[in-house]
This record gives sequence, structure tokens and C-alpha cells, in this order.
Amino acid sequence: NYNLNKDSVVFDVGGYRGDFAAQINQRYGCKVYVFEPVEKFYESIVSRFANNPNIVVCDYGLAERDQDQEISVDGDASSIYKRAQKMEVIQLREIGKVMQELSIDNIDLIKINIEGGEFPLLSHCIESELTSKMKNIQVQFHTFVEDALVKRHKIRQNLKETHSITYDYAFVWENWRLKGDGNEFHESL
Repeated sequence: NYNLNKDSVVFDVGGYRGDFAAQINQRYGCKVYVFEPVEKFYESIVSRFANNPNIVVCDYGLAERDQDQEISVDGDASSIYKRAQKMEVIQLREIGKVMQELSIDNIDLIKINIEGGEFPLLSHCIESELTSKMKNIQVQFHTFVEDALVKRHKIRQNLKETHSITYDYAFVWENWRLKGDGNEFHESL
């Protein structure tokens, strides 16, 4: 449950089949930008939402810098950090540039599930202060990345400066809400 409405902007980073985008859009009527760089997943999402102008599908992923990468195509476990029988070259774009191009100043909710890419993406967002433009950051961290525990701890320590944790299921899902938006989570004493 999020404090979203028809004027809210949501980024679905790692769209896969578009289920998250469909549920969020149906529940709140908000604008959802889906970022999915794997060609067959992208095409499937485009077809699924062809008649929904509130869901915009982009054929690239978001990252800390513009780059082309090889990705393993392995269903919801597709990753640039793993090898698989089927590999594909994808385009990744720097998130700040994408926000500028889309004329988006603030993101009400960014969902990040990108199989290891969350570490450099979030580190970049923190360093470039883009996290101050993100009201909710829902992220799934992945343990198969080298030094995942250390990297997650560092990101969480940095997020504590600007955001409050609203839920935390380690290496499953966690959400961080921007402090001062009037909807902060307070742990009971």
C-alpha cells in the first residue's frame, strides 16, 4: 500500500512480464514507466499494455551510466551478473538522463528488481542525490552478487540519511520512504 493517486509517477525497473505495473496502475490509476531491456519481455509488455496510455514501456534498463551489456536470458532471473545458455546484448541508460528526457522531476515509487544491478544503480542514485527525488524506493537485493551483504549494508546506511524503512524482508523486498513527506513510518518504542 502506497500513498499514490492518478497523478503519481511510478518507475518499474525490471518489468519482466509487467505484473507489478498492471497491479499498481489498476489500484491507483497512476502513470507507470516500465523499463525492460530483454527484447522478448519488452515486446510482451508492449503487447499487454497496448491499450493503456498510462503504462509507458521502455526497451532499455536503468543503470549508473549509459552502457551496452550482455545479459543472461533466464526468465525472472535474467541478469548481467550471470551466464546462461541464452545471452543477449541490452541497452542500459543512466537514470538521471532518462528522468530529464521524460521530464520527470520526482518519482513517487520506484520498484527495483534487476538481479544484481540494484547495487550500482542505488549507489549512483545516492551519490548523485537522485534519491531525494524518490518518495518510495522498493528494492529487492540479491545475494549472488559478490559482497552483497556489505554492499546492501552501505546502501542502507546511506538511505537512512534521507529515507525511513517502512518494511524489510532481507533479500526479499524492502521499502524506503522519503523523510518529511508526511507519511513516515515510526517504529513503536
